[in-house]
Amino acid sequence: MFAKAVVRRGLNPQPNKTLLSLRVDADVVEWFRAQGRGYQSRMNALLRAYMEAHRHGRKRASSQVARTK
Repeated sequence: MFAKAVVRRGLNPQPNKTLLSLRVDADVVEWFRAQGRGYQSRMNALLRAYMEAHRHGRKRASSQVARTK
């Protein structure tokens, strides 16, 4: 426990996780599982990157729509 505390010190706290039942294509899950331990965390990281990229893009798009009205 101490080793994890030292590694985490100074970093932002991780957001709470939600247990979710999700249907994903079998080949996608197989590919992630083949990457080894932590594949679910990597899937989450990719989803977060996608969300953040589109969150920022949506703000710009909505401000452009507001200017055209």
